Amino acid sequence: MTATGLVGDTFRLLKQNFFLFFTLALAGQVIVTFLSLIIAGPVAVGVVDGDPSEVIADAAAGMALAGFISAFAGQVVSAVLHLAAWDVMHRAPIQPGAYVKKAISVVLILVLLSLVVSIAVALGTALLIIPGIYIGAALSVVIPAVVIGNAGWGAIGESWDLTREHRWTIAGGFILSILSIMVIAFVIGIIGSVTGLTVITDLLGGAIGLAVIAIFATLVYSHLTEGKGIDPTALSPED
Repeated sequence: MTATGLVGDTFRLLKQNFFLFFTLALAGQVIVTFLSLIIAGPVAVGVVDGDPSEVIADAAAGMALAGFISAFAGQVVSAVLHLAAWDVMHRAPIQPGAYVKKAISVVLILVLLSLVVSIAVALGTALLIIPGIYIGAALSVVIPAVVIGNAGWGAIGESWDLTREHRWTIAGGFILSILSIMVIAFVIGIIGSVTGLTVITDLLGGAIGLAVIAIFATLVYSHLTEGKGIDPTALSPED
């Protein structure tokens, strides 16, 4: 397992299954955006004629609730993409309905563990960046450990153990993936500015970014669990 190999395989899988990953990611983005507008929009706009302090309080509450719901919906989207990536890698049938069902069943775990991971990475990054990169690599397979390996609340420990001998390789691959996403987003952004289709190109860039991150993490998890007596088909979501 090498950093460049992981990135190459990630984009190869994305290219070969672009319609699948783009559709799932785009649908997820639209749903998250719609939920945010439904929740925050009426609160933020519908109380304009009220007392200013009430307007601010209600708008803040609406935005907070929208952010909370978006976090849950976002984790569902991420989980679905990880599950799809796993089945693509192992040539298993694609089952979007089962992915959504599985994602919803573990969404609370995903949200809370992702929060813990984010805080840990942020604290590490504050210590001259390098510790944050190291911690991010160590906890890079928390999501697939939950949704594919059924590790539950123990996913952080499992990720820490699985990545023990490969963290700098994972870190290198992740950095290369992020740089690739940034280049793609830049090119797509230019196209959007020239054509005036910024909304469409922003969605395209966002969908590609989500797909790349999910494929990369799932690919790493697949490599790390290979040869450990885990049956790939047993990790797929149940019907």
